[in-house]
Amino acid sequence: MSGTDKARTDVKLRAAFYSFALCFALFETILAAIVAALYVFKQTLHSNLIASVIGVPTLVWISVLLAYNNRLSSTHFLARATTHFNSFVVMSLIWLGVSIFLSSLVPLSCRKLEAVDTNGLRGISCTGPVVTAIFAWLTFITLSLCAALARKVVTNSKSRTSNITECDVF
Repeated sequence: MSGTDKARTDVKLRAAFYSFALCFALFETILAAIVAALYVFKQTLHSNLIASVIGVPTLVWISVLLAYNNRLSSTHFLARATTHFNSFVVMSLIWLGVSIFLSSLVPLSCRKLEAVDTNGLRGISCTGPVVTAIFAWLTFITLSLCAALARKVVTNSKSRTSNITECDVF
């Protein structure tokens, strides 16, 4: 495989993982908003509102980074490999916290729903908080994978201001 083919493969691989992260963050933001609207318990409402509020800037920032992922001759700071790496590390840490927060509230939410639910629909009622926690974890995992891919590029770069696509070529 020539250097140019490898560079194209790296750009496509990064774009695919950025897109997966974008999709999971989008699903998490929408589902968290829906769960916050449907569930009346304060813990579930507040935690899912926090997740959906954090999801919006995540969506915007991943979209911006995805737009600058394949600009070979760009000198803009958003095209730098270090910007991509640092951004994904910060977003990964934020989503790790959100994932732990949402997961820790699942038992409490399900217990409260069990006390209220007399029709035997506890499994259905408990699904919302569980699904939002799962998508928060998926968002964290894909953001971490994006950070790992960007880290690979940063270690191959010649300087801290190197363009993310130029680092793939050399």
